[in-house]
Amino acid sequence: NFHRKMKALFGTTPGDYVFMNRMRRAAQLLAEGRLRVGEVASEVGFQSVSHFSRAFLKQYGVQPSNYGKQP
Repeated sequence: NFHRKMKALFGTTPGDYVFMNRMRRAAQLLAEGRLRVGEVASEVGFQSVSHFSRAFLKQYGVQPSNYGKQP
């Protein structure tokens, strides 16, 4: 029931919703520029920096190390 209600209300599955929030938080932390990529990955709950980097690149189209450097 929860899965169906979440899909109806937000248009996404609970897992995708959590993932999107983690990616959004990671983007905020990287834009601030105070933490390194590995620290951001750990902060948002990724155990592997390489997995985080691939997911971030897929989501935003830019490497996490270059994200905060965009004009």
